[in-house]
Amino acid sequence: MSLEQCNIAIQTVLPDDKVSAGIGLAVFTRSLGGAIAVSICQNVFEQKLRKNIQGMLPNLDVSVISGSGATNFIDNVQAALGGNEAELQQVIDLYNNAVVQVFLVALILAAISFPAAFLVEWKSVKKEKREKKTSEISEEAGRDESS
Repeated sequence: MSLEQCNIAIQTVLPDDKVSAGIGLAVFTRSLGGAIAVSICQNVFEQKLRKNIQGMLPNLDVSVISGSGATNFIDNVQAALGGNEAELQQVIDLYNNAVVQVFLVALILAAISFPAAFLVEWKSVKKEKREKKTSEISEEAGRDESS
């Protein structure tokens, strides 16, 4: 939803000869940030799930659950638990808790990156204002040349 706002801000703030480099840098950092965030969140999810399951159900083999993925999760847990519904519900709650921790990591990272928005120069993106400023600058330059 807001990916293009970054590109618009870059095109507005930077001079024309540096826009392509600015957009390239923005795309690179967005891609790198996404790759790093995925690995961080995966690690948080795995560690939280393992810790919670080992604490609540120490007899359950965690590798069966963590290697199953979300689609086969319930089937694998039921097979590992022997069909115990109460323990299955506990494991589902622990899985949910691990997912919530991942969203908290995303929220924290967003909150950390938010102040960087205040470092961007504030300029209007309205075309008519930019054209007026450009014409005013050229008029001033014309006055300076005639003096």
